[in-house]
Amino acid sequence: MSKKRGIRVGQAIDFGTYRQGRFSAKLERKLGEVEKEAADYTLAPIRWRVLQVIPSQNSALLIAKKCLASRVFHDSSSCPTWEKSALRLWLNSEFFKEAFSPKEQAMILEHQVPNGPEEDCRLGKDGGPATSDRIFLLSSREARDYFKDVVDRRCSLTLLAKHEGALSDPQGDCCWWLRSPGENPDTVSFVSYGGSYSYDKEATFQGISVRPALWVNYQELV
Repeated sequence: MSKKRGIRVGQAIDFGTYRQGRFSAKLERKLGEVEKEAADYTLAPIRWRVLQVIPSQNSALLIAKKCLASRVFHDSSSCPTWEKSALRLWLNSEFFKEAFSPKEQAMILEHQVPNGPEEDCRLGKDGGPATSDRIFLLSSREARDYFKDVVDRRCSLTLLAKHEGALSDPQGDCCWWLRSPGENPDTVSFVSYGGSYSYDKEATFQGISVRPALWVNYQELV
């Protein structure tokens, strides 16, 4: 019987499937509205990046290599904490069921997600009570600690996310939501095009992309 390979930080792993499509700034200049409507959003494997490994628990933290969707953080101007946000509900219900088979769902660990002031490395704001999630967004602290610099935090997006309203810069990079509170009561933190932090985007803004993260039992992945 062959020995299973290990898993390492920085490794790329395919896990789950989702409607995606290939997007680039060059493609955007070529596509008209009619072509966008007819673009190929067929299912494709989701590629993840390993951010952390805990060998004693056979668990690994993964984040999507590309932003997979464009969604509002919440659907009203009265912005709640991550606990009661519309985006958290969507990730742990509709997205979870659509992106993962029953076998894959069983491999995703229920994670106690901290949201206290220590998770907001820039403003120190309380993000509400801890939550128990299978799919979540990074906090501003995690976005700082798991990436080596602003360039490393830059992220591209899928054609589906672009069609759903995601903004992108001339290089094809997007902005992606964090779960930490924003500077004002109705705003949420996010990572901007160049990989730096911003924290003044309204929760109802449609143009920010979604970059899911999850903890998985990796024994069946390697």
